[in-house]
Amino acid sequence: MQPDMKSTDDFSGRGGLPCLRNARPFRRDFRPAICTFGAVAVMSLQAIAHIEVYPGPQGIDASDDYIVEVISGETAHPSFTYKNTSDDPADEHIEAEVMAGIEANPALKSHYLGAPMPASSEYEGIGLGLPGGPKVDLHSIRPTRRRSVSFTTISFDGTVTVRVRSLKGSVQSAQILPSSREIEAKADGDTLAFSLSEPAKLAVVINGDFLNPLFVFADAPEMDVPVAGAPGVLSLKAGADPRADLEAVSAARIIRFEPGVHDIGIGFPVSAGQTLYLAGGAYLHGTFHGYMVSGVSFRGRGILSGERIERGFIQRLKQTPGTMWERMQYHSINMLSEQNKTRWNAYAPRAGLGCDDLLVEGITLLDPGHFYLRLTGNPITIRNVKMVGGWHYNSDGVSTIGQANTTVFDCFFHCNDDAIYVRPDDVHIHHCVFWQGNNGAVFQFSWGGDPYDQGGGYIHDIDIIHCDQVREANNRAIIGSRKAGPGDIRDIRFKDIRIEGPVWRFLRLNTYAEDPDRGYPGSIDGITFENISITGPVINKSEIMANCGAPEGVGPLPGGVRNILFRNVTINGTPLTAGELLIGDTNVANIRFEP
Repeated sequence: MQPDMKSTDDFSGRGGLPCLRNARPFRRDFRPAICTFGAVAVMSLQAIAHIEVYPGPQGIDASDDYIVEVISGETAHPSFTYKNTSDDPADEHIEAEVMAGIEANPALKSHYLGAPMPASSEYEGIGLGLPGGPKVDLHSIRPTRRRSVSFTTISFDGTVTVRVRSLKGSVQSAQILPSSREIEAKADGDTLAFSLSEPAKLAVVINGDFLNPLFVFADAPEMDVPVAGAPGVLSLKAGADPRADLEAVSAARIIRFEPGVHDIGIGFPVSAGQTLYLAGGAYLHGTFHGYMVSGVSFRGRGILSGERIERGFIQRLKQTPGTMWERMQYHSINMLSEQNKTRWNAYAPRAGLGCDDLLVEGITLLDPGHFYLRLTGNPITIRNVKMVGGWHYNSDGVSTIGQANTTVFDCFFHCNDDAIYVRPDDVHIHHCVFWQGNNGAVFQFSWGGDPYDQGGGYIHDIDIIHCDQVREANNRAIIGSRKAGPGDIRDIRFKDIRIEGPVWRFLRLNTYAEDPDRGYPGSIDGITFENISITGPVINKSEIMANCGAPEGVGPLPGGVRNILFRNVTINGTPLTAGELLIGDTNVANIRFEP
């Protein structure tokens, strides 16, 4: 039997194979193979695919929720699956807030716990800390459940079947997100199977358990992998002291971390022109630190973990004067400038002011003690990076405030603070997937005072597949702003963004003037939102306001929010209108809605 090669987007009904729509054209010879699992025999139309799975590091426990295999032809390849849990004692109040918020809001309770869904008029405006909502003492609540994420990484070329076994019992239902991928799966007993023929960053939610999902990172094959023993390559073995010979570390053109566990400590030094390569199966504890060094690359399929960093220690540093520079070195990767020694947000609108020509590619950043990426330089490229285990407040994703020519694409974000700051010049963010935590925004227009005008950004082809926000705070929305101080933000375009609910708030595009010592805020001007869809309930209205919190009697202020266009923005298929936003009556102008 030869498969019909005329069409690549209709495999439903062929031997039980899950349907994969919008697949890329096949590029190689195929043969049918029978893969048997449970009581179901599945006919797989697969190439002799190239597959890489990575070893589980000794001493790192596998997930007790899921087992993942990747099948090509007649061979099943076990893919080591990690698990990371929100278990830092300093985060217990965060877990309590999330659980209490779910219980307090009918829309959230329906989503997470399967409770009956009320009519929209019954849940609008209900939530912790909102008028009419229950008042809850979070310090009196202890979380009844712990959130976790399991995840696995594969690299492949061709067509493969991914088989997931749930260790928590039978699969009654399953969602594979983003929904825009339109991936269909076949369930049998405790097993779920689906096909992939192109790279994807997916979340698998079994039996509606959004508190304990599985992330599957399916990458294309690696290119230009550094070879141990090649000239200029310093190979560091697992278990050895990576700082034993810092002179050799500094002189190496390429540092290759071999599979296994490494303790690199806080602020492992990075030199100009270096490649830090984390091989698949390498599991590094610690952080990297570079200072005014350019031409640096972080690459590979390994993991950099901050799970050993005590969050309470970081909180004490935040409260201790004179510790800013020390605290910054607890970000997972810090590439900093001279300016960062005296100010948190340094600006590099041109080359020569930071760590220029910077690349972060392929690696997984796990359970950061502080931000995932704190980068100062020009240009900056971040691609195919997976950020997982964002439980703490301040687990920001890509913090590149003030940097010009920043590109972020094909990345996965699991953050519990602002995922990306939309404040560099000429920022380009595309084809990324976001699983947002309770705190912060997915896209945040600045934080605090910024000294000069910036703009020119294009953000497109984005999937926001989940958002844990359950309680009101000034930084909680899909797209938010904490713009204060001088300097305009202008000319940014959001296009082709898919948001899967429930959503606490879509947009809060405000400026703030409550702190005159910073100077009164500049404007947000010329922002376009185009082809944006939200599916699921939206619990609170969006806001567009200028100079929030300005002292009484201060008189007219210069900044404003103006020239904002909503083109084909829909909530559950219905176009967004002005009646669904709270729009300020001063210094807000030209807010337009187009079908």
